[in-house]
Amino acid sequence: MLFYENQHFGQILEGPRTEAMKIWKKIQRDPRHQQVRLLKMEEIKERGFTAWSMRFFLAKEIVAKMPSLTSVLDGLPEHDVELLRLMRSAAK
Repeated sequence: MLFYENQHFGQILEGPRTEAMKIWKKIQRDPRHQQVRLLKMEEIKERGFTAWSMRFFLAKEIVAKMPSLTSVLDGLPEHDVELLRLMRSAAK
């Protein structure tokens, strides 16, 4: 899952820990990224985004379904917990 709004991203990676860590390290090294933070890492019993593939939604489409997203997708650390909650809720 990847959200983007006004040059700010939120992303959830799922999969085997070694593969997720490879991607995470690549993201950290990418010079296009700034203020990269790991919000949470945890073992899960089953994937939350099993039926997802890459798809692009315009911000107005996302905001129509999740209006509070724009107030937390701003790169501020104090919004991390709520951003993660909203992203997980999108899988439902």
